[in-house]
Amino acid sequence: MGKATGKKVTWIETADRGTDYYGNCDICKKHMTIAYKLMSGNEYVRENGELYDNAFAHIYGHKECLEKICKEKEIELTC
Repeated sequence: MGKATGKKVTWIETADRGTDYYGNCDICKKHMTIAYKLMSGNEYVRENGELYDNAFAHIYGHKECLEKICKEKEIELTC
């Protein structure tokens, strides 16, 4: 197990599926052809210096909706 760096990591990535799997956008409630997910977690460093994280998806939605909610809530995307 590594040591926590104290840094929180947050990014948006494609979920490769859409409404058929994830349901409608969590933010605007509209259909999604392709869903995106807002990932966040804590960063850790292994003894060999390699960085990793324990990030998981919090919200599924359109990329534009996720970017908008990040801006409104002042969530900094780190990746």
